[in-house]
Amino acid sequence: MDMKHPKIPVLTMPVWWVVQDTNYGSLFQAYALQQILKRLGYNPEWIQFELPQKSYKNRIMDKLRSIYRIAKWPERLIGRRKRKSISREFRESHPRHFEKFIDERLNVATPICRSMDELKSNYEDSYACIVGSDQMWISSEEQYFLSFIPPGKRIAYAVSAPWGGGG
Repeated sequence: MDMKHPKIPVLTMPVWWVVQDTNYGSLFQAYALQQILKRLGYNPEWIQFELPQKSYKNRIMDKLRSIYRIAKWPERLIGRRKRKSISREFRESHPRHFEKFIDERLNVATPICRSMDELKSNYEDSYACIVGSDQMWISSEEQYFLSFIPPGKRIAYAVSAPWGGGG
């Protein structure tokens, strides 16, 4: 390992998701973090992780949750569909060139990891690993808790999860 410029992998929302959803905040936060890490003498690398296909049971549970949310808050669905339509129309008429920015400015890792074993084999010897971005802990997917990195080398940065408290 190059100790002068140790590699620090960063796991955030997948870069393809940022492009697809035109998420300015995630993209610019990733770029800012990368610049700071470089100034501190590290070599940041954006991990590409593709979630495995959900099981049949999990897909059914997702559909049931969606039906519940629609029944409980129908105005949210109408508002969300309207916002998505407006957003899609705006993106089509005002291209933002996210792919070009990512290609030119972010150090994105290749290949894409598709399992915890691949994450572990590619990154367990890293100096440290950072997880970050808004809504990273919206699910309990184990990769977002950096279990493929030894304890003591896991860093959480600007991570949030939705409020789910009762009462």
